[in-house]
Amino acid sequence: NELEEVATPGVTTIKALEEELKIDASKIIKSIAVNVDGEIVIACIRGDRELNEVKLVKALGGVELNFATDEELLSVGLIKGYIGTQGTQVKVIIDNELQGADNLVMGANKVDTHITGVSYSRDLKDFNLGDIRDITEGELMTEGGEPVSVARGIEIGHIFALGNKYAVDLGVEFLNKEQKKEVPVMGCYGIGVSRLISALIEQSHDENGIIQKDEVTPFDVHLIPLDYNKKE
Repeated sequence: NELEEVATPGVTTIKALEEELKIDASKIIKSIAVNVDGEIVIACIRGDRELNEVKLVKALGGVELNFATDEELLSVGLIKGYIGTQGTQVKVIIDNELQGADNLVMGANKVDTHITGVSYSRDLKDFNLGDIRDITEGELMTEGGEPVSVARGIEIGHIFALGNKYAVDLGVEFLNKEQKKEVPVMGCYGIGVSRLISALIEQSHDENGIIQKDEVTPFDVHLIPLDYNKKE
């Protein structure tokens, strides 16, 4: 189909766009503007999917990701609620699930306006492709493999590969074995103490409260009665 601008006043969410245009969310391109290491990037995924920030940063070779502010959007000509790839000069990355899709809808970078008839092969193929979305329950882990099941969890620790971004910013250098200066590659890790407590309580409790495990109990208390003959 040909590209066509349609008026969608006040329609800024996937659900609202589904109802307005009578289409399924899978036919809508969700365009999300993020700031990766100081650069504004548009990430495009299907409307029924969720962006995976870790995958996106990795795909872009970056370190730090934040969602673009209203001021940052305006600075690069993007309209909040109507973000699209048409006419933009910023970097765009398309989730590989959209490869080959057609007859899609996305923002027109104009107030109260979307574009219909978007085709990957005609309108999106020149942008970068990447795996940037969350996997969903029921999808096959591998071709012909078992379906994915999703369970709730608590992140109690994490590791970040920082590359040399902060080392360069801080002017950190060292001498290698040839006595030449190099910039170190950095990483960091952390354990969330408060999250550990949350995980402990969730997994070990009864109707009266927390059941402390010996390994994490802060105090070991022994109650010794002094006179067994006194009932009280």
